[in-house]
Amino acid sequence: MALSLKNLFSKKPAANLAEQDSMPATVTAAGAVIGARPHQNPAWAHGYTPESVARILEQAERGDEHALAEYFALADKVIEREMHTAGVVNGLVLAIAGLPHKAVPPKSAGAAKRAQRIADEVAEWMQPSGALRLAAPGLISQGITHGIGGAAVKWQTSATAWTIADFVQKPAHHFTFDRVDGCTPLLRNEVAGQPAKPLEPGLSFAFTPRRNAALQIKNGLAWILCWAYVIKSIILADEMLFVQTFGHPLVYGHYKRNANPEEIGLLQRAVSAISTGFRAVFREDLQVKFEEISHSNTDIYEKVCRYFDELISKVVWASTLTTDAGSNGTYALGKVHAEGKYDVIRSYAHQWAASLQVLVNAYVVWNYGPDAPIPQVVVDVEEAEDLVAKSQVVKNLADAGVPLVASEIREAFGFREPQEGDELIGGAAAAPEAAPAAGQAPPGAAQNARQGVGCPVHSANAVTARDAIDDLADQMLADWEVVSADIDAQLAAVAANTSDVEGMRQAVVAAVEQLDVEALAVLLARSRTKTRLAGNTGANV
Repeated sequence: MALSLKNLFSKKPAANLAEQDSMPATVTAAGAVIGARPHQNPAWAHGYTPESVARILEQAERGDEHALAEYFALADKVIEREMHTAGVVNGLVLAIAGLPHKAVPPKSAGAAKRAQRIADEVAEWMQPSGALRLAAPGLISQGITHGIGGAAVKWQTSATAWTIADFVQKPAHHFTFDRVDGCTPLLRNEVAGQPAKPLEPGLSFAFTPRRNAALQIKNGLAWILCWAYVIKSIILADEMLFVQTFGHPLVYGHYKRNANPEEIGLLQRAVSAISTGFRAVFREDLQVKFEEISHSNTDIYEKVCRYFDELISKVVWASTLTTDAGSNGTYALGKVHAEGKYDVIRSYAHQWAASLQVLVNAYVVWNYGPDAPIPQVVVDVEEAEDLVAKSQVVKNLADAGVPLVASEIREAFGFREPQEGDELIGGAAAAPEAAPAAGQAPPGAAQNARQGVGCPVHSANAVTARDAIDDLADQMLADWEVVSADIDAQLAAVAANTSDVEGMRQAVVAAVEQLDVEALAVLLARSRTKTRLAGNTGANV
């Protein structure tokens, strides 16, 4: 990469040139437009027809610069005057321009601090209030619709490090494409008839997104949408004529056979004053017959326009239900189409990031040299998650006993770790245990005393909530202490009078055989009765 960057940005421009507009339009001091690159497109045409559009596209595809300017003029009209197209395109453009822009330092073993510092500088001039982000909507819009969004880059050179000061967006007719590859953007010469000039690296910016492998001019959406614009214009003109002809009442007046011209003129003025639409006067003995027109198909124009609106949505978003409700739209279909909408935004966002990477390369090479670590531009596109469904998954896993990391859950939902002094909502605070009554053992003291050999559910390390079963276990263990007192005394006497292991074993067996198990049987019977009654009646155990 260092070699290619060195070749591309080896010659740092002079400071005064870097601060100027590298693509000035050609106008005289008096404001007269001359040359091939004026402020406004000299190829403005009116009254587009399918035949004229076909001619413009065919000649522009062949590389004719005047036809290319005509096509860009047509593309301007498509975006500026066709309201449905403007709506869906603006939605796409603003979705891309509003995405977070990041500068990620390269992962290298050495010079990590330097790489991070450079990345922070790049991220600073990519903030939402910076010149780049302010110019982004216009550049992205023109790139998506026309096939190229170009701007002159002005640099701030007064400080030690050069920074980007401004983007001066240029109209599409300032540019053309290389006739050999059909894709490389070039700057049209300000002198008519002269060859186009290459864009100056670092001083010029071009966003040329691609949808297919065809010529770059065909990658602009206007190449397809211009047909919808022209056909809808014709349909709307016919609809207005239809409404004008049959949508207003016909006002007519009768005059007698022997009426003089003055009387007829008076009647004509009266009819004209009453009617704003169609009107007529005729002799009373003449018959005028009016045929009623069926209104069953008068909405055909609206249906055709709606059909083309759906096609426009498909071209821009690759779907219709993301922008149009449709007659049979459902939530499931809308969700599937929304996923396609995410794919469209992601594709254009990645290409936008690639265009910005060229400017980042120039910034780093000009300020730090070709061997400096160059951060990568990332336009962060994250698919929207269904947080409601995700929260249900978290709840189900927690209820099933699956341990989850609280910090990861907070991060997934965008919550931070609570700090001291924060007002908290939700969460179970640990309630202090009530002090035991005089002479009463603390709750759970029995199983805690035997936690080395007791049930792990009731051990001191268990973190489960207490319920009725826990209370029953505490009662049984407390009764067991009374029952086991005699057993403990006999075992202690055996241990005191025996010195070897074999003798200890024989003494324990003899002691167990002589034990009174009636008290233990009573304990188990009582516990079983309590649990059965509680289960059948719902009473507390």
